Amino acid sequence: MEKQVIIFDKPEGKKHSICYKTSQNDPAIQSVYVMRSHLGNIPPKKIKITIEEEF
Repeated sequence: MEKQVIIFDKPEGKKHSICYKTSQNDPAIQSVYVMRSHLGNIPPKKIKITIEEEF
């Protein structure tokens, strides 16, 4: 598995979370939900997730 870095730049507010979606082509992950309680008072506009195999 190759290391993948995905930028999530389309936040969409939900009741208790923020759904972040990516505008990248063919990502390994298309969206991720993050609980509002872990984002602080002002949620970030973008988040970055890195996926890589652990040995």
